[in-house]
Amino acid sequence: MKSYGLALAAIMALAAPAGAQQLGTPPPPASGTFGATPQAGGGAAAQQQPAPQLQTGEVVSTETPVGQPYVRESHGDWQVVCIKAESGPEPCQIRQTMFDTQRNAVSEITMYALSSEAQPEVAAGATIITPLQTLLTERVGLTINEDLSKRYDFQFCDPNGCVAQFGLTAEEVQAMRDGSRSLVRIVPVLAPDQPIVVNLSLSGFTAAFEALGS
Repeated sequence: MKSYGLALAAIMALAAPAGAQQLGTPPPPASGTFGATPQAGGGAAAQQQPAPQLQTGEVVSTETPVGQPYVRESHGDWQVVCIKAESGPEPCQIRQTMFDTQRNAVSEITMYALSSEAQPEVAAGATIITPLQTLLTERVGLTINEDLSKRYDFQFCDPNGCVAQFGLTAEEVQAMRDGSRSLVRIVPVLAPDQPIVVNLSLSGFTAAFEALGS
């Protein structure tokens, strides 16, 4: 509001007759700077300052860089994660993070469609990551339904956790399509007699798995 009032006063003062300025109120500085003192002998032109050069900003790209993963779509509790390609088909897999009853992230599973002449019975590849304090000798358990429960060996551990990679048969994949949830069993090193069992939701699994072929 102060800037607007000063500018208005300056316009009115410049528009008034010359004798009006002798009535007691001199015009404010033409530069518009509050409290500035005009330089002697400079005149109105010397008091005016050039308008600042304002930046207009830089457009930020929302495109995923080539070679980086991104979530292409979501179905229920599953995400379809793909690697950005410059052109052509992109490699994709489906992913879900599993939580305990306190909503702490405990494990993550990723799956991808697989067709191999060497193992024609394998319809999908899967990877489960568990915390570093996992008792590896107890392996990781996956129960798809009451009649289908298996354990799988861990291959390695890195700073992100311990990794078990395995294959699922067409019957096992179909059981996941038909079911509503599975269970993942992990045994902690510090409490080997207290295995942790977390839910693996199958909500959206069918749509997510089918999206791998699109």
